[in-house]
Amino acid sequence: MFTRILVPLDGSLRAEKALPLAAKLARAVKGSIVLVRVITAGTEYWPAPSASSDIVGGIIEDERQAAWHYLMKKASGAALTNIPVEIDVRWGPVITSIMDAITSHQCNLMMMCHKKRDGSAHPLTRNVTEQLVLHSSVPVFLLHEEGPQPLFHHLDPLQPQRILVGWDGSCEPLPIFNAAVSLLVDEKGPLQGSIHVAGVFSPEMDDSGCNQEREAIQLMIKEELYIPDDRQNTGGKPSAGQAMEVDLNWSITRTPDPVRTLIDLAEGKEPIQGSGTTGRFDVIVVSSSLGDQECPEWCFGSVINQIMQETHIPILSVPTVRKEPEERFPHKAQTSLPTL
Repeated sequence: MFTRILVPLDGSLRAEKALPLAAKLARAVKGSIVLVRVITAGTEYWPAPSASSDIVGGIIEDERQAAWHYLMKKASGAALTNIPVEIDVRWGPVITSIMDAITSHQCNLMMMCHKKRDGSAHPLTRNVTEQLVLHSSVPVFLLHEEGPQPLFHHLDPLQPQRILVGWDGSCEPLPIFNAAVSLLVDEKGPLQGSIHVAGVFSPEMDDSGCNQEREAIQLMIKEELYIPDDRQNTGGKPSAGQAMEVDLNWSITRTPDPVRTLIDLAEGKEPIQGSGTTGRFDVIVVSSSLGDQECPEWCFGSVINQIMQETHIPILSVPTVRKEPEERFPHKAQTSLPTL
């Protein structure tokens, strides 16, 4: 479960749109929220001026006080009523400061609201949100400023959440699946919901490879779809009452465009393979390394960034350990060489 949620705020209304959903998730699991604001005065220059100098120190202190009062106001607002809230004001580079805050506060989820790039953004640069997704050590929940907020009706079984898990074989699927399951859990235990695991693989993968990936997904779901209870000595095995009431299905698709495939599935534009059913999903859950075999880390137009720009559906990006290249496509279709 996501019990420690970090919400970085920069003073904008867009960033504050993450607060209601963070509050809803925190209440569901009796968790807490950490509000962070980073002061960057002077850090835009290199080398950065010393914070101990009188002029710079005075500017930083003024901004620190303003940031502190701002966070205190948000922490005491109606949206966060009856939720334990910590506030943290830091000075320094934004990305490093937020990463340090995640570690020091032992957070296990970061929640942010992002906007679509405008025409003025250079295509070979990443904005702060994109950099945080790339470098975060914990899952990052991304809300689009113009998109819907998941309702997460934890108390209403008539409106279960629909979660789409996208996987392309670039990492182990279990961390992504567990993150999706965490969205369907509260402090009372398992909840109702729907999870569709969509495997999107290269057209080069042959039928044998697709079948093995499908079997891996099925085995993962069979073994992992329960809620571990630390209060009971279950030996790592499911105990009575731990099974989740989740409608589970999966599909395997070979596609040259995993972004378009996932978005079409998520927005209900394409029927789910095997069932023929369609319908809009509430959240897309993917690995932060999705598509890395086609788009390496140094490439600025990564797949996860493309998904952020092309859909308003909320995204949960999960950091995972990428597989080595030889592990990613063990079942590529073989093409025989012509005889000379």
